[in-house]
Amino acid sequence: MSCSISYSVLMLVCVMMLCLPERLKGQGDLSAVRETMTSPKPSGDSSHDHDHHHHDDEDDDSFSLGFSFSSNDDCEDDGDSLFAKIFLIGVTSPWWAPMSAVEKEGHVDAHFDSFPYNHTDDGYMMFGTLMEKSRRKDTWAIRLMNEYGTDFENLDRYGGRLFVETSSRFGVDVEWNRWMEDLGATQDELWTGDVNLIVRFAQSEHSQFYSGLGLNWLVDDVIGSQNGFNFTYGFDLYPSKPFVLSTSLDWGRIDSSSLFHIRSTAGVVFEHVEFFVGYDYREIDDVDLSGVVGGLTFWW
Repeated sequence: MSCSISYSVLMLVCVMMLCLPERLKGQGDLSAVRETMTSPKPSGDSSHDHDHHHHDDEDDDSFSLGFSFSSNDDCEDDGDSLFAKIFLIGVTSPWWAPMSAVEKEGHVDAHFDSFPYNHTDDGYMMFGTLMEKSRRKDTWAIRLMNEYGTDFENLDRYGGRLFVETSSRFGVDVEWNRWMEDLGATQDELWTGDVNLIVRFAQSEHSQFYSGLGLNWLVDDVIGSQNGFNFTYGFDLYPSKPFVLSTSLDWGRIDSSSLFHIRSTAGVVFEHVEFFVGYDYREIDDVDLSGVVGGLTFWW
């Protein structure tokens, strides 16, 4: 009898060991990303009937209130118009404020130097007489970034970014990330990234601001490939040799899941190579994939 019980326990342990990797995989952040991709989203219409009856009950009250205060309609319209103007100014300020601050007359025709602070302490883009001093006359520039990010627990990321700019102000921003999560008995993995067409809407020797639209994507062996819309906004600052400050923001969707990503780094440039460190805040729905980041940027 005892041998039979021992054998049954042994078999149970073996089955649990075989199932352990998949069970552990379901407890990680990357598995949570998969779950938010595949879970149905609430329609938000469940309370429609209740609200309908609720509004029906209040029809008389709302009518009487609207009639009683009809003399204040003009004041309310003026207040709404003022609020709309203030709201519009605030929403568009990330574009018009940099343009007002950094754009100068004569900043239309320009080109990029080989790397920041190549000839002077005036940053990266060359205008006017600085163009004559520069040996490079190309109207395009390329940056290739390689980085490593971690949350100092069990989630690691190896990422890359290709950033192409032109003197016409149009460019391309491409990012890819390989995520790896240590789950003890196994390791989970998936890929994410985006590709965007960008426009540099404000530029000077010491700063460039850009914005654009594109596509987010996710590739995984379990759920396959997913994609969705992306909006991007960012800027690079060159305050003083040899420092470079960069911030980029992405906001969009991957399939039916929301994505928000903001990344800020500080680096130092030694000719064509920049060493940088920073922080990468990233959420897919309510799954937090944030962490510290560091790496290299190669400038051409």
